[in-house]
Amino acid sequence: MENHIYKMKNQIIKVRNPEDKIISSRDNLRSILERLRAEGKVIVFTNGCFDIIHVGHIKILFEAKKQGDILIVGINDDDSVKRLKGKDRPILPLS
Repeated sequence: MENHIYKMKNQIIKVRNPEDKIISSRDNLRSILERLRAEGKVIVFTNGCFDIIHVGHIKILFEAKKQGDILIVGINDDDSVKRLKGKDRPILPLS
């Protein structure tokens, strides 16, 4: 497990500006995906609550990334987390 955490930490550190990695509009996502597909990239998508990130989340992200060149991760909003995990969640809200 420590090896996965170490690898994830090193990959996160490689991101120069995290805001460049956050895509908040569908139009922006669409144009990025079109460009990546034109470059022949294999795009993989996964999503999750990731309320309190743990080793299981990290394993899932690494396995998903192995399936292609680009990993897109959707993060459930607070209302979705509450519906899926219970009334006392999220512990760490997005808002």
